[in-house]
Amino acid sequence: MKTNYEQIKSYIKSIEKYQIKSKELDKNNNDIEHISINYKLLNQDINNIDKDLISNLIKNKLCKELFFDKIEDIYVFNQNKFIEVMFNTNEYMEGSYTKYSSDIGLFLKDEDKIQLNFPYKDCVLVGGMDKEDDKVNLEVFYNEILERDKINKLFEPKVFHNIKKFSYSKKLANDDKLDNPKNIQTDNNIDTIEFDTIEKDGIEKQKLKDNLLIKGNNLLGLHSLAKKLSGSIDVIYIDPPYYFNKTKVSDSFTYNSNFKLSTWLTFMKNRLEIAKELLSDTGVIFISMNEDGNSYLKLLCDDIFVVNNFISNLAWIFSKQKIKENNKLPVLGVNSSNLKKSYENILLYGKQTTLKEKTDRLTEVRITSSNGNKEIFEFKKGLKLKRFSNNELKKLNETFIIPKGMIGGEKEYCEIINDDGIIIKDGVLINDIKLKYIPRSRNIINKLINNELTFDNKGNQYIDLYITKTGKPYILKQLNQSVISNVLSGFGDSSISKNELNKLNIDFSNGKPHELIKYLLKISSNKNSTILDFFAGSGTTAHSVLSLNKDDNGNRKFILLEQMDYIESITSERIKRCMIKERYEDSFIYMEMKESDVKKLKKSIKLIENKEKLITLINNNFDNGYFINIDNKEQLILKIEDIYNQIKNKNITKINTIEKFNNQFLLDSIKLVIEKHMDNNLDYVSYEDIEELKQSNEIKENEYQLNKSFYEGV
Repeated sequence: MKTNYEQIKSYIKSIEKYQIKSKELDKNNNDIEHISINYKLLNQDINNIDKDLISNLIKNKLCKELFFDKIEDIYVFNQNKFIEVMFNTNEYMEGSYTKYSSDIGLFLKDEDKIQLNFPYKDCVLVGGMDKEDDKVNLEVFYNEILERDKINKLFEPKVFHNIKKFSYSKKLANDDKLDNPKNIQTDNNIDTIEFDTIEKDGIEKQKLKDNLLIKGNNLLGLHSLAKKLSGSIDVIYIDPPYYFNKTKVSDSFTYNSNFKLSTWLTFMKNRLEIAKELLSDTGVIFISMNEDGNSYLKLLCDDIFVVNNFISNLAWIFSKQKIKENNKLPVLGVNSSNLKKSYENILLYGKQTTLKEKTDRLTEVRITSSNGNKEIFEFKKGLKLKRFSNNELKKLNETFIIPKGMIGGEKEYCEIINDDGIIIKDGVLINDIKLKYIPRSRNIINKLINNELTFDNKGNQYIDLYITKTGKPYILKQLNQSVISNVLSGFGDSSISKNELNKLNIDFSNGKPHELIKYLLKISSNKNSTILDFFAGSGTTAHSVLSLNKDDNGNRKFILLEQMDYIESITSERIKRCMIKERYEDSFIYMEMKESDVKKLKKSIKLIENKEKLITLINNNFDNGYFINIDNKEQLILKIEDIYNQIKNKNITKINTIEKFNNQFLLDSIKLVIEKHMDNNLDYVSYEDIEELKQSNEIKENEYQLNKSFYEGV
């Protein structure tokens, strides 16, 4: 089966005007005619918008689909797309094309914007993995122009099945044991995911009423969610596969730790683009990253989210550099091992942010009391403080009445006096309350004046005050600066996460402390926010949402996606055990994207132990139409034999045992079969096939109803 690129080239060759004919000798020294494309003439006709060329292109179905944009009933030739394909496309892998071959690095996009270009930037990478020790890194790229039909098929919404709802209730719990299944109520007949329709800025959005945990490829899962939840997510936190400059043996994302840079950037770009679509206009995204990948990721995010929407690069400090016993700092060489990295980065972007709005995106305000003790108070977004000038403070009498616009309240609850002098608390009018501050002496006022003066643009001196019901004065710091520090300390390191999971009898390494993620959600969400994490891992984000809801009686909802097979034994189990241990009265729906027979066959192939079993599987399944880009099974088996002979003929000292030889042969053979000759489009069942599934009893009635309700209107 020819690729789109090969079909287009073949069609252009068939147009006599663009043929260059020459004679060549075959293996038997016989003259044969060779036809190549006259690119010079083709380029001239493109620039001149030659009528004959346009007529020939629109007659071809594939060319018409790829190079013509339909505007009402008229087809308009897209000159740039055709040029990209015919003159800028390079073959990096069999069946993979990219126009970015020489345009690698940083480029000036316009006067004040830098663009990062890299191979495969114009491609989609599915990145399908199932388990951490999976050695077959599927790196099949689909060019966004040439393979548009395949990409559209990939991004179709997928069928959900194996649906269960897990709930915890204090009244119904059997005891407090984490592994007692009776402590969690399970409903296997869920037939709907509930939503509220809310209006925001004149646009109707879907507000999720259930927590979701979804198993399946996260890129395809995100596109499935977007059909219902586009523009509805308030906060995204992700801890994606890290990029390493050097080959890394293992880490928390073993299956992707050895990505090439261009592959890793493509992998991230595809997912961040659809993540942006899911974010609400006021939403934010946090991305954890190591130092090796952070600079590349920052440039990529500047391109996707726009540089003005960058809010901060937070540094999570998880250890301190130790000083030697002689109290001298270590001497650092060029490759010194004394300099230990003691932090990780968390990039923070908004979907739509201006520099002026950055401080309004988060809710934390740091307060310093009059005696110098620091406390944290939470205020609603967008509030402004009444500012007192030096002269105003000096005129204050023994009784200080809070004027219009001043904020008052206690701890995490705040009250606002509106322009009419009416106090509003949590949206309820309280008309008969006046807050007063009776200072013990004028010295307190004088201290405030002397120690905490700021200036406006006219040079006037002002002071920002916060006064509680108890009459304790506070000074508001950094009102017009970033409202959170870009240094996050006091949350420990990954060992804290390890200990947290050990207490839940769950084994998982290199996670994030849930208090760290909880803090990020605390400063970026409100009580009704929807939070998304599409690299769920051990489920830290879900744990953080449940914990924060318990603290402030919130109703935040989480959506987690994870494609690894440990989702049930680790991710789901952690959420259930958190609910039991911390007595979080909540629930979540677990569901899986329905895998196809092709996906199941791929999994079987990955488990093959020897050549004979691999060949048997191919023989038994080839006629089912699961294999592509090859005419018959004999050809595929010959390719496998070729790999065997190639490895056998290599220097045997490099593969010094029979076991290593067999492992290398099987690994290369399996990658050949799956990457080159099995279609990723067929891994999951598309929603458009839901009726067929129902008729063949391959899906339960409640699963059918849930899919219908979730994708209603899609």
